Amino acid sequence: MRPYFKITFLPMIMLVLSLSTLAGDDAFVTGKIIERVAEIAEPTQSYALYLPSSYDPKKRYPIIYAFDPVGRGSLGVRSYQKAAEKYGYIVVGSNDSQNGVDAVKLTPILNNLLHDTNDRLSIDGGRVLATGFSGGARVATALANACRDCVFGVIGSGAGFSEGVAVSKSLPFIFLGTSGIDDFNYSELRDLQKKLTSTGITNRLLTFDGQHQWPPEPIADLAIEWFEIQEMKAGKQSKDDAVIASVFAARAQRADALIGAKNNMAAHDELVSLVADFSGSRDTSDITKKLADLERSREYKDELRAETEGFKTQAAQMDEIIGLEEMLSSPSRADMFPQLRQRVRDLRTHFDDATDSPQRRLSRRVLNGVFVSMFQGALLSDERNRKYDDALAKLDLATEIAPKNPEVQYDRARLFALNKNKKKAVEALSKAVDLGFKNVERIAQEQAFDAIRQDENFVRVVKGMTP
Repeated sequence: MRPYFKITFLPMIMLVLSLSTLAGDDAFVTGKIIERVAEIAEPTQSYALYLPSSYDPKKRYPIIYAFDPVGRGSLGVRSYQKAAEKYGYIVVGSNDSQNGVDAVKLTPILNNLLHDTNDRLSIDGGRVLATGFSGGARVATALANACRDCVFGVIGSGAGFSEGVAVSKSLPFIFLGTSGIDDFNYSELRDLQKKLTSTGITNRLLTFDGQHQWPPEPIADLAIEWFEIQEMKAGKQSKDDAVIASVFAARAQRADALIGAKNNMAAHDELVSLVADFSGSRDTSDITKKLADLERSREYKDELRAETEGFKTQAAQMDEIIGLEEMLSSPSRADMFPQLRQRVRDLRTHFDDATDSPQRRLSRRVLNGVFVSMFQGALLSDERNRKYDDALAKLDLATEIAPKNPEVQYDRARLFALNKNKKKAVEALSKAVDLGFKNVERIAQEQAFDAIRQDENFVRVVKGMTP
């Protein structure tokens, strides 16, 4: 399947890194997300930061570097906030790394981020993780591959490896993927899982009921829990037999629950991972038997076959829609949006079905892909080129696909403000709030709203967000 939105990947460049573990004198609030920390050497660049409540600069802490495809660092930080608090991790989310940034610009962004955080925070240099969503996952894998042994593991959400990062026995990091079952990149992560396993690379895939997104908090927790076990196995932290026993029991119970719910693919993932993670430290004979029974079952074989066929159909339908999208820049552009809207409506036939099915998954995966293409095309291409009408048209189509997504309405509000349409900007922001948008600090820092901050209706909407 051809890519249907463009991402410029970080090539194989050796980053100029020095992962020190010396903490600076900065005093940051703990237990709360800081939306923007300006970097000392490059104040125009910044990152979102979360320090666990237990943070003490005299001690060293594991860290997660998070990369969002549109440079919203706090989104990645927020996904891992509860897990970070539970396991004692620092989380940093870049506000500058985003899709469409070429390698010449991206390399110093990453270097500046790493140098600044290592100078100002107390980091355990042996327990560094990188994570990213969509194109940000590719940045995370490129970073881990380029700096070699400075990143222990990568959590790739909704996407796999960057171009130039090969699956081989010399891969310098271990990998955990997360994917909603309705994610258009689910097939990519399934394929990557097979390649990593066959090559002998430690890996895991966590799936959940969702689409193309940062992982929900329970999945983020499972991801960090998995890395805790891997770090113990690798000698990066002391082994704790009680923790290992507890995690093994909980995951075995989770596997049984998945089997009972007939969630065969996820159950298979869990059983395979249990054997790989605990063989030698726990008796996995019962797990191995359950895995063999599952693989022999007709239900699992049928589900596996249906999944493979679904991937092929998805690719064909996406190629069709890509053809329509590519014509948006042609003279017949005006005719393309109606056709795309109609295609979206056709695909929605099974989108809202109450029960899961191959048809519903196909509908959601294809529309999920169209949504991301429209959303990121609006923000990373049209907005940058000040083509606000084009960007708003794409977000209108995105709204038809995801009418309850507050982020789309928030970005419509920004674009209307940039396009000097105060009334529609306030209307869109009000819709975003009605749909659950609650980030007052983000609105306060959004430069697009500077021209309308004194508007009485804008003030009313913002005031209504605070208790």
